[in-house]
Amino acid sequence: MDRFDILREYQVAAGLIETPGAFFQERIYVPYFWKRYLQGEAHEVGSGVVQFTVGPADRLQFPELEGRSCVRLRQVDEKVTEA
Repeated sequence: MDRFDILREYQVAAGLIETPGAFFQERIYVPYFWKRYLQGEAHEVGSGVVQFTVGPADRLQFPELEGRSCVRLRQVDEKVTEA
């Protein structure tokens, strides 16, 4: 899943997902990292929080990650949120 897949699958406004569901009102890159988590590409940091290192390829797809070194996510009930 990349930025283009997300834009095809979800309604996005001002960088936030507007489609109801697990990613509602989350930033556009959250489904991208969640898919990576499901593929086993995350480090668990405790309390249900998973962490990803943000690399150049991530920033290329998601310029809004400029200046970020990591993204942390957690699932609460059926919702995935940035931690």
